[in-house]
Amino acid sequence: MTDRIRVAFVGFNEACARLVEALAGDPRVEVVGIVGTEGPRGWPEAVPVPPLLSDPADLEKRARPDVVFLAKEADEGVFSGEVVPVWEGASMEYLTSFLSGRAVLERKMREEIEQVTSLCADTRLAEAYGDPFPKLAQLMDRAMALFDMKFGMIAVPGDVGQEMSVLMARGSRVEGLAGRSLGMNSSLCGEAFNQGKPLQRRVTEECEEFEFLSREGVAKAILVPMRAEGRVVGVFLLAHEGEDELDSLKLSLFSLVADQAGLVLQIARLYSELEANLNLDSLTGLYNQHFFLRRLSEEISRACRYSLNVSLVLLELDDLSGYRERNGRTMAELVLSDLGSLIKRSTREVDLAARYGEERFALLLPETRRIGALRLAERLLGIIADYPFPSARKGETERLTACAGVASYPANAENDRELLFKAMDALERAKRSGPGSFHLYGT
Repeated sequence: MTDRIRVAFVGFNEACARLVEALAGDPRVEVVGIVGTEGPRGWPEAVPVPPLLSDPADLEKRARPDVVFLAKEADEGVFSGEVVPVWEGASMEYLTSFLSGRAVLERKMREEIEQVTSLCADTRLAEAYGDPFPKLAQLMDRAMALFDMKFGMIAVPGDVGQEMSVLMARGSRVEGLAGRSLGMNSSLCGEAFNQGKPLQRRVTEECEEFEFLSREGVAKAILVPMRAEGRVVGVFLLAHEGEDELDSLKLSLFSLVADQAGLVLQIARLYSELEANLNLDSLTGLYNQHFFLRRLSEEISRACRYSLNVSLVLLELDDLSGYRERNGRTMAELVLSDLGSLIKRSTREVDLAARYGEERFALLLPETRRIGALRLAERLLGIIADYPFPSARKGETERLTACAGVASYPANAENDRELLFKAMDALERAKRSGPGSFHLYGT
């Protein structure tokens, strides 16, 4: 249960007296002070008179009220709580509306909100863009302490449809819980995700969370959807031993924490996508030259350390300029886009395919010897030669060819720069041999 609402008066009039009389005996309200030099006129006899204070600043310092009713002029900036003007004919409905749970946040709650929101407003959030877990852990620890909970968990949609995946958990017996899958239709987290609204549920054997929540000795689960950009991105679950539910104020604060967690996830996702896009060529969908050169250096260093083979294939379309003259720049860009798709479908996941110039492509093949790279180059040139590229002539397609050069580490080169130069030399030799040719350096 929250602390009582602390009420004070600056001056006192008939409306204030009617308010005090109406609130007499209400355990939720406490009158903590009045600014004035003599007893307030009209104060109800059955109600003890609170301390009289000399000025508004003294009232704020000593009484720290949540709501201040102003029957006389005063500087509203003095008070940290709600400030309400009161005139002689003010209605009771108007006055008491400021004492409802929706209008007044107790001081402790306001301080906690400021602390929670500062977690994501902190400029150091940028440090967690690539890894959201430290910030999520901060938010979870704050929420568990704030609401006196024994267990906390964050679940997000899984890679498989109709599943939730546990992203992180806090509790005394949660080893191995992170990464666990929960059915969307058989778990409390799935229910909260689908409904998109806060839920307070008793933990029963019917829900999938029962297995590990019962180990924590909890009986009640509070679940709040995590939102970002207007959509639900996950579910924040807190659980405790008793049957008590969070009141509307604390549930609203929990929703604020959950939305901050949703923001952390969204920022991390957008940063990841941005980082990936910075490394990709927008036209072909392959990696760009800058990323390729960095990975080439890293792969050669790894190969040197563990005595591995690395091969490099450079591939270039024959007479793309002629195709562009016949069909236009837009059609030529479609050719490059199609070629990027063909290359991705023809290589392994461990291979790295990149666009290396206007019409040249590079294929970095880890742990691959020269013969394996040569076979891939030959197969890829055959796929390109058979592919029906678009044509500006209605109902027609065009056939294009490409040349390829192959070099390998350590057979042909001692470092990454030398391997690149040897592959370029092999490509030039292939081009001199004619369209559709390939050449292995050193042969």
